[in-house]
Amino acid sequence: MTDTIPSGFEPWQPSSPFMTHLAELGALYRRDADSVLAMRVAHAHTNMHAIAHGGLLATLADSALAVSYTHLTLPT
Repeated sequence: MTDTIPSGFEPWQPSSPFMTHLAELGALYRRDADSVLAMRVAHAHTNMHAIAHGGLLATLADSALAVSYTHLTLPT
């Protein structure tokens, strides 16, 4: 696995306590052009079937929705 940041993304530092805790498990990335939030899935993020844990994916989707909404509705 590579530690390089995907093209078009930048590291994202969340402001909420829960997401800050999640970021301690792995780096979060954000792409402003289309409000995408990303995270590299490592072994620690997997379930017993060796795929991304559903709770992790649901949390990331929930946060991506909030980031996207904020980015699209609040003045910069």
